[in-house]
Amino acid sequence: MRYEELAIGRQLRDYEIYRILMREDQKEIIIEVTNGERDYEIVISLIDFKGSPSLDIRARRVILPKP
Repeated sequence: MRYEELAIGRQLRDYEIYRILMREDQKEIIIEVTNGERDYEIVISLIDFKGSPSLDIRARRVILPKP
């Protein structure tokens, strides 16, 4: 599965966004963030229920490569 990078090096409150990816079929967005001590991956699943878009947001701690 391929992902398209949407942004890199942006600031999000106390976290720095390492990068934002969108899955090739545009059904999932992954936001990789770090606060300098811990790295997180926020996964946003875009689900279509009979024409009504909704979000299923999950967050999990991951180890990200440092730039």
